[in-house]
Amino acid sequence: MKLISCVILLLMGFSHLSSQSVPNYPNVFWLWSTQGPKGNMLANVSLSEIFNYDAEQDSLYLPDLSAYSTDTAAEVQFIPLEEPYRTRFLKGCGLSNWDSLFAYSYRNHRLQSFSIRQCNVAAVLNPYGGFMPLNAEDYMFCLSLDAKDFEGFEPDFTHTFVSVGSVNPFHSGSLKNVVWTPSSQAEIPIKLNYTIDYSFSGPVKPFTVFRYEQDGYQFFIQNYEETGKNDTEIRVKVLSVHGKKSGELICQQILYTGESASFAGMEEQYAGKLFKHLPPVIFGLQYESFGCPAIYFLDKQLEPLRLKCDNRH
Repeated sequence: MKLISCVILLLMGFSHLSSQSVPNYPNVFWLWSTQGPKGNMLANVSLSEIFNYDAEQDSLYLPDLSAYSTDTAAEVQFIPLEEPYRTRFLKGCGLSNWDSLFAYSYRNHRLQSFSIRQCNVAAVLNPYGGFMPLNAEDYMFCLSLDAKDFEGFEPDFTHTFVSVGSVNPFHSGSLKNVVWTPSSQAEIPIKLNYTIDYSFSGPVKPFTVFRYEQDGYQFFIQNYEETGKNDTEIRVKVLSVHGKKSGELICQQILYTGESASFAGMEEQYAGKLFKHLPPVIFGLQYESFGCPAIYFLDKQLEPLRLKCDNRH
Protein backbone atom coordinates (compact mmCIF):
# COMPACT_ATOMS: atom_id res chain seq x y z
CA MET A 1 0.00 0.00 0.00
CA LYS A 2 2.85 2.34 0.91
CA LEU A 3 4.48 1.64 -2.48
CA ILE A 4 1.23 2.38 -4.36
CA SER A 5 0.83 5.67 -2.48
CA CYS A 6 4.38 6.70 -3.41
CA VAL A 7 3.75 5.90 -7.08
CA ILE A 8 0.54 7.92 -7.09
CA LEU A 9 2.27 10.90 -5.47
CA LEU A 10 5.14 10.65 -7.96
CA LEU A 11 2.73 10.61 -10.92
CA MET A 12 0.85 13.58 -9.48
CA GLY A 13 4.16 15.41 -9.19
CA PHE A 14 5.05 14.70 -12.83
CA SER A 15 1.57 15.81 -13.90
CA HIS A 16 1.97 19.05 -11.95
CA LEU A 17 5.38 19.72 -13.49
CA SER A 18 4.04 18.97 -16.96
CA SER A 19 1.14 21.38 -16.55
CA GLN A 20 3.58 24.05 -15.35
CA SER A 21 5.88 23.57 -18.33
CA VAL A 22 3.14 24.22 -20.88
CA PRO A 23 1.80 27.75 -20.25
CA ASN A 24 -1.68 28.75 -21.18
CA TYR A 25 -1.40 31.14 -24.13
CA PRO A 26 -4.14 33.75 -24.43
CA ASN A 27 -5.96 34.29 -27.70
CA VAL A 28 -4.74 37.63 -29.06
CA PHE A 29 -6.64 39.48 -31.78
CA TRP A 30 -6.30 42.67 -33.77
CA LEU A 31 -8.64 45.63 -33.48
CA TRP A 32 -9.55 47.37 -36.70
CA SER A 33 -11.86 50.21 -37.64
CA THR A 34 -14.55 50.43 -40.28
CA GLN A 35 -17.46 52.68 -41.07
CA GLY A 36 -20.71 51.41 -39.63
CA PRO A 37 -24.11 51.41 -41.37
CA LYS A 38 -25.01 54.72 -39.69
CA GLY A 39 -21.82 56.42 -40.87
CA ASN A 40 -20.05 56.27 -37.50
CA MET A 41 -16.63 54.66 -37.07
CA LEU A 42 -16.67 51.27 -35.37
CA ALA A 43 -13.89 49.28 -33.72
CA ASN A 44 -14.21 45.59 -34.59
CA VAL A 45 -12.59 42.40 -33.34
CA SER A 46 -13.04 39.33 -35.51
CA LEU A 47 -13.48 36.20 -33.37
CA SER A 48 -14.06 33.93 -36.38
CA GLU A 49 -10.98 31.86 -35.55
CA ILE A 50 -12.43 30.79 -32.20
CA PHE A 51 -16.09 30.71 -33.31
CA ASN A 52 -17.13 27.07 -33.58
CA TYR A 53 -20.01 27.03 -35.99
CA ASP A 54 -21.51 24.40 -38.26
CA ALA A 55 -20.98 25.51 -41.87
CA GLU A 56 -24.06 23.52 -42.90
CA GLN A 57 -26.32 25.42 -40.51
CA ASP A 58 -26.00 29.02 -41.75
CA SER A 59 -29.52 29.87 -40.67
CA LEU A 60 -28.43 29.50 -37.04
CA TYR A 61 -25.87 32.29 -37.37
CA LEU A 62 -27.10 34.65 -40.09
CA PRO A 63 -30.50 36.04 -41.09
CA ASP A 64 -31.88 35.09 -44.51
CA LEU A 65 -29.93 36.86 -47.27
CA SER A 66 -31.76 35.38 -50.24
CA ALA A 67 -33.50 38.68 -51.03
CA TYR A 68 -30.20 40.29 -52.02
CA SER A 69 -28.73 39.80 -55.48
CA THR A 70 -25.37 41.53 -54.98
CA ASP A 71 -22.71 41.42 -52.29
CA THR A 72 -22.19 45.19 -52.61
CA ALA A 73 -25.54 45.96 -50.97
CA ALA A 74 -24.96 47.89 -47.73
CA GLU A 75 -27.35 45.53 -45.93
CA VAL A 76 -25.05 42.55 -46.46
CA GLN A 77 -21.73 44.35 -45.90
CA PHE A 78 -22.34 44.81 -42.18
CA ILE A 79 -25.07 42.80 -40.48
CA PRO A 80 -25.89 43.57 -36.83
CA LEU A 81 -26.68 40.27 -35.12
CA GLU A 82 -29.47 40.48 -32.57
CA GLU A 83 -31.01 37.59 -30.67
CA PRO A 84 -30.95 34.63 -31.10
CA TYR A 85 -27.81 35.04 -33.26
CA ARG A 86 -25.94 36.98 -30.57
CA THR A 87 -26.33 34.26 -27.94
CA ARG A 88 -25.35 31.53 -30.41
CA PHE A 89 -22.25 33.49 -31.39
CA LEU A 90 -21.12 34.05 -27.81
CA LYS A 91 -21.71 30.41 -26.95
CA GLY A 92 -19.76 29.33 -30.04
CA CYS A 93 -16.82 31.46 -28.84
CA GLY A 94 -17.01 30.14 -25.28
CA LEU A 95 -18.02 33.59 -23.99
CA SER A 96 -20.82 35.02 -21.90
CA ASN A 97 -22.13 38.51 -21.21
CA TRP A 98 -20.19 38.40 -17.91
CA ASP A 99 -16.85 38.22 -19.73
CA SER A 100 -14.87 41.23 -20.96
CA LEU A 101 -13.04 42.56 -23.99
CA PHE A 102 -9.55 43.82 -23.06
CA ALA A 103 -7.86 46.23 -25.46
CA TYR A 104 -4.23 47.26 -25.03
CA SER A 105 -2.51 49.94 -27.11
CA TYR A 106 1.13 49.07 -26.62
CA ARG A 107 2.25 52.21 -28.44
CA ASN A 108 0.26 54.58 -26.20
CA HIS A 109 0.34 52.31 -23.12
CA ARG A 110 -3.44 52.43 -22.82
CA LEU A 111 -5.41 49.53 -21.40
CA GLN A 112 -9.19 49.55 -21.50
CA SER A 113 -11.82 46.91 -20.81
CA PHE A 114 -15.44 46.58 -21.87
CA SER A 115 -18.06 44.18 -20.64
CA ILE A 116 -19.24 41.86 -23.40
CA ARG A 117 -22.71 43.22 -22.56
CA GLN A 118 -21.53 46.57 -23.94
CA CYS A 119 -20.36 45.04 -27.22
CA ASN A 120 -22.49 44.67 -30.31
CA VAL A 121 -22.19 41.53 -32.40
CA ALA A 122 -21.96 41.85 -36.17
CA ALA A 123 -21.13 39.83 -39.26
CA VAL A 124 -18.76 41.85 -41.47
CA LEU A 125 -18.29 40.71 -45.06
CA ASN A 126 -14.77 39.47 -45.70
CA PRO A 127 -13.08 42.03 -48.03
CA TYR A 128 -11.36 39.29 -50.09
CA GLY A 129 -14.37 37.21 -51.00
CA GLY A 130 -18.06 36.71 -51.02
CA PHE A 131 -20.15 35.77 -54.03
CA MET A 132 -23.90 35.39 -54.04
CA PRO A 133 -25.37 33.42 -52.47
CA LEU A 134 -23.44 34.44 -49.37
CA ASN A 135 -22.95 32.13 -46.42
CA ALA A 136 -21.39 32.29 -42.96
CA GLU A 137 -17.90 31.50 -44.25
CA ASP A 138 -17.96 34.77 -46.22
CA TYR A 139 -18.20 36.75 -42.96
CA MET A 140 -15.98 37.81 -40.11
CA PHE A 141 -18.00 37.38 -36.92
CA CYS A 142 -17.10 40.33 -34.71
CA LEU A 143 -17.55 42.11 -31.46
CA SER A 144 -18.09 45.76 -32.32
CA LEU A 145 -17.91 49.01 -30.34
CA ASP A 146 -18.04 52.69 -31.17
CA ALA A 147 -14.48 53.78 -31.95
CA LYS A 148 -15.00 56.92 -29.84
CA ASP A 149 -15.17 54.74 -26.72
CA PHE A 150 -11.43 54.01 -26.96
CA GLU A 151 -9.90 56.98 -25.17
CA GLY A 152 -6.23 57.65 -25.82
CA PHE A 153 -5.82 54.92 -28.46
CA GLU A 154 -4.23 55.53 -31.85
CA PRO A 155 -7.00 56.39 -34.35
CA ASP A 156 -6.51 53.37 -36.63
CA PHE A 157 -5.69 50.83 -33.84
CA THR A 158 -2.62 49.61 -35.75
CA HIS A 159 -0.71 49.07 -32.49
CA THR A 160 -3.47 47.54 -30.39
CA PHE A 161 -3.98 43.96 -29.21
CA VAL A 162 -7.25 42.53 -27.92
CA SER A 163 -8.12 39.54 -25.77
CA VAL A 164 -11.52 38.34 -24.56
CA GLY A 165 -12.48 36.35 -21.49
CA SER A 166 -12.80 36.66 -17.73
CA VAL A 167 -9.20 37.74 -16.97
CA ASN A 168 -7.03 40.47 -18.46
CA PRO A 169 -3.81 38.81 -19.76
CA PHE A 170 -1.95 42.03 -20.60
CA HIS A 171 0.84 43.63 -18.59
CA SER A 172 0.77 47.34 -19.28
CA GLY A 173 3.58 49.85 -19.57
CA SER A 174 6.70 47.71 -20.16
CA LEU A 175 6.90 47.44 -23.94
CA LYS A 176 9.42 49.65 -25.69
CA ASN A 177 10.01 50.44 -29.34
CA VAL A 178 13.15 48.62 -30.50
CA VAL A 179 15.89 50.91 -31.84
CA TRP A 180 18.71 48.93 -33.46
CA THR A 181 22.28 50.25 -33.58
CA PRO A 182 25.13 49.00 -35.82
CA SER A 183 27.12 46.08 -34.43
CA SER A 184 29.21 43.15 -35.64
CA GLN A 185 29.28 39.38 -35.34
CA ALA A 186 32.20 39.68 -32.94
CA GLU A 187 29.87 41.31 -30.37
CA ILE A 188 27.47 38.35 -30.31
CA PRO A 189 28.30 36.58 -27.01
CA ILE A 190 28.35 33.02 -28.37
CA LYS A 191 28.75 31.31 -31.72
CA LEU A 192 25.25 30.62 -33.01
CA ASN A 193 24.32 27.30 -34.54
CA TYR A 194 21.69 27.56 -37.29
CA THR A 195 21.08 26.57 -40.89
CA ILE A 196 19.50 28.85 -43.48
CA ASP A 197 17.01 27.12 -45.76
CA TYR A 198 17.98 28.33 -49.24
CA SER A 199 14.73 26.99 -50.68
CA PHE A 200 13.08 30.00 -48.97
CA SER A 201 15.75 32.60 -49.59
CA GLY A 202 17.98 31.55 -52.47
CA PRO A 203 21.76 32.03 -52.06
CA VAL A 204 22.59 34.67 -49.43
CA LYS A 205 25.68 36.05 -47.72
CA PRO A 206 26.24 37.98 -44.45
CA PHE A 207 25.62 41.70 -44.78
CA THR A 208 25.10 43.67 -41.55
CA VAL A 209 24.57 43.11 -37.82
CA PHE A 210 22.57 45.28 -35.42
CA ARG A 211 22.05 45.16 -31.66
CA TYR A 212 19.66 46.44 -29.00
CA GLU A 213 19.65 46.22 -25.19
CA GLN A 214 16.70 46.25 -22.80
CA ASP A 215 15.89 44.93 -19.32
CA GLY A 216 18.97 42.74 -19.02
CA TYR A 217 18.73 41.28 -22.55
CA GLN A 218 20.93 41.73 -25.60
CA PHE A 219 19.15 41.49 -28.94
CA PHE A 220 21.01 40.91 -32.22
CA ILE A 221 19.79 40.92 -35.81
CA GLN A 222 22.07 39.44 -38.49
CA ASN A 223 21.05 40.46 -42.00
CA TYR A 224 21.81 38.31 -45.04
CA GLU A 225 21.64 39.80 -48.52
CA GLU A 226 20.90 37.99 -51.76
CA THR A 227 24.03 37.14 -53.72
CA GLY A 228 24.49 38.00 -57.39
CA LYS A 229 22.46 41.22 -57.22
CA ASN A 230 23.65 44.77 -57.82
CA ASP A 231 21.09 46.21 -55.41
CA THR A 232 21.27 45.03 -51.81
CA GLU A 233 18.18 43.10 -50.82
CA ILE A 234 17.90 41.59 -47.35
CA ARG A 235 16.38 38.11 -47.71
CA VAL A 236 17.09 36.57 -44.30
CA LYS A 237 17.29 37.91 -40.76
CA VAL A 238 18.58 35.87 -37.82
CA LEU A 239 17.29 37.12 -34.47
CA SER A 240 19.12 36.07 -31.33
CA VAL A 241 18.48 37.22 -27.78
CA HIS A 242 21.01 36.71 -24.99
CA GLY A 243 21.26 37.33 -21.27
CA LYS A 244 23.30 40.50 -20.87
CA LYS A 245 25.40 39.12 -18.02
CA SER A 246 25.54 35.43 -18.89
CA GLY A 247 25.58 35.66 -22.68
CA GLU A 248 23.25 32.64 -22.67
CA LEU A 249 21.13 32.20 -25.80
CA ILE A 250 17.50 32.77 -24.79
CA CYS A 251 15.71 33.07 -28.12
CA GLN A 252 16.66 32.44 -31.75
CA GLN A 253 14.53 32.81 -34.88
CA ILE A 254 15.33 32.69 -38.60
CA LEU A 255 13.08 35.03 -40.59
CA TYR A 256 12.61 34.98 -44.36
CA THR A 257 11.14 37.47 -46.77
CA GLY A 258 9.31 36.54 -49.96
CA GLU A 259 5.81 36.28 -51.38
CA SER A 260 4.22 35.48 -48.02
CA ALA A 261 6.17 37.81 -45.71
CA SER A 262 8.23 41.00 -45.68
CA PHE A 263 10.37 42.67 -43.04
CA ALA A 264 8.87 45.45 -40.94
CA GLY A 265 10.59 48.72 -40.06
CA MET A 266 11.88 49.60 -36.60
CA GLU A 267 8.78 51.64 -35.85
CA GLU A 268 6.77 48.38 -35.75
CA GLN A 269 9.14 46.43 -33.49
CA TYR A 270 8.53 46.22 -29.73
CA ALA A 271 10.07 44.26 -26.88
CA GLY A 272 9.32 43.82 -23.18
CA LYS A 273 6.69 42.37 -20.90
CA LEU A 274 3.36 41.92 -22.71
CA PHE A 275 1.59 39.19 -20.72
CA LYS A 276 1.26 38.97 -16.96
CA HIS A 277 1.95 35.23 -16.65
CA LEU A 278 4.46 34.75 -19.50
CA PRO A 279 8.08 35.76 -20.22
CA PRO A 280 8.95 38.99 -22.08
CA VAL A 281 8.51 39.10 -25.85
CA ILE A 282 9.67 40.70 -29.07
CA PHE A 283 7.33 41.18 -32.03
CA GLY A 284 6.60 43.33 -35.07
CA LEU A 285 9.52 41.99 -37.10
CA GLN A 286 7.52 40.94 -40.17
CA TYR A 287 4.41 41.67 -42.17
CA GLU A 288 2.49 38.55 -43.19
CA SER A 289 0.60 38.33 -46.49
CA PHE A 290 -0.98 34.89 -46.13
CA GLY A 291 -0.94 34.38 -42.39
CA CYS A 292 -0.75 36.16 -39.06
CA PRO A 293 2.34 37.67 -37.39
CA ALA A 294 4.11 35.98 -34.49
CA ILE A 295 5.00 37.09 -30.99
CA TYR A 296 8.34 35.59 -29.90
CA PHE A 297 8.98 34.79 -26.24
CA LEU A 298 12.35 35.40 -24.64
CA ASP A 299 12.40 31.81 -23.50
CA LYS A 300 13.97 29.02 -25.57
CA GLN A 301 11.36 26.52 -24.34
CA LEU A 302 8.33 28.41 -25.62
CA GLU A 303 6.90 28.34 -29.13
CA PRO A 304 5.88 31.65 -30.76
CA LEU A 305 2.32 32.83 -30.28
CA ARG A 306 0.48 33.54 -33.54
CA LEU A 307 -2.01 36.39 -33.56
CA LYS A 308 -5.54 35.53 -34.60
CA CYS A 309 -5.79 38.17 -37.31
CA ASP A 310 -8.40 36.42 -39.49
CA ASN A 311 -6.21 36.84 -42.58
CA ARG A 312 -8.15 35.46 -45.56
CA HIS A 313 -5.93 36.88 -48.28
